[in-house]
Amino acid sequence: MIKPRIGFGFILLLLIVVGLVAGCQPSDGGDGAQAPVPEQSPNAPNRANPEGESPANSNHAAGEADDAGDHSADAEQNHTNDQKASALQPDVDLADVTAVRLVNHKTGWIGGEGWIAYSDNGGTEWEVQAQLKGTVRQIFALNGKQAWTVMENNDLYRTTNGGQTWDRIGSTPNGDFLHFISPESGFSGQAITEDGGKTWREMDIPDTTLGEDYFHEYSTGYAGEPMDDKSL
Repeated sequence: MIKPRIGFGFILLLLIVVGLVAGCQPSDGGDGAQAPVPEQSPNAPNRANPEGESPANSNHAAGEADDAGDHSADAEQNHTNDQKASALQPDVDLADVTAVRLVNHKTGWIGGEGWIAYSDNGGTEWEVQAQLKGTVRQIFALNGKQAWTVMENNDLYRTTNGGQTWDRIGSTPNGDFLHFISPESGFSGQAITEDGGKTWREMDIPDTTLGEDYFHEYSTGYAGEPMDDKSL
């Protein structure tokens, strides 16, 4: 019996076919198949930034929002400060001044119908310090801290802190000129006080004097007397 013989060419062809089939099979390399990464368009929206806005633009917008918030807060604070200033500064007409007393060329007080005002810039600006009952008739300032005010009914007010507070301490015995030579000692006409204006006593003055007596210090004063016909 003649056995069929397989030629060398047939074996070579079979090997080539097997190799081609093996090369067409997918290889996972133990890690599974790698999915292709889709290419993203430059104009496509980013998942982290849905609006498609660049991080730089986003930060700029956030900064503008913060600035707007700061300006709004500043405006609100300024409005609050203006309201406080209006509440502290009463609505007083300073046109009708009835008393003036200056300490120096920059500092002094004025008074009027129910008010006392203070200036420390030569009268450019006036700050209302007190609202009192009645009209201010006189103001006397010993210095920039100590001052007195006489009202039309002779009520006497005093400040010892430059006008931050004005306290009623009593009344003058008359409506004559007021003058203090120390925080305790002062004169109102022919009356003298030695406790800052709380109490007064009359000095020995001739009954023949006319008009208002004025004392500048203990030993110095001025008074008028009538003259007889021969002295004219």
